[in-house]
Amino acid sequence: MSTAAARRILDTGASLLITMDCGSSDHAVLGELGARGLSVIVIDHHLVPEEKLPVLAFLNPRRPECSFPYKHLASCGLAISVAAAVRAKLGQPLDVREALDLVALGTIADIAPLDGDNRVLVRADW
Repeated sequence: MSTAAARRILDTGASLLITMDCGSSDHAVLGELGARGLSVIVIDHHLVPEEKLPVLAFLNPRRPECSFPYKHLASCGLAISVAAAVRAKLGQPLDVREALDLVALGTIADIAPLDGDNRVLVRADW
């Protein structure tokens, strides 16, 4: 995440930023956002940094302590999984299947391995 992007985000007055497919290596910028009062959640599938991220939450199946069984899920697959979990927790009617075409496109564009859960999401025809 660039410093310019961080400034634009802060200028909106937002209180929460959720990143997708980025942020794992942006310690300095994320730390500055946190210091300025912005809560940050990073959802990413890239390599886990050695240094802990200065964020509210870091969702990544590659984290050693993560019990999610499939470690190579593309970020769009992570996003739809988070949306489904939030929907279930809030008891809200949200049919995430409507976004599966975008998940398939995102998985392929991200050059994620087409096996495991990625394959299921790409081939889904619900």
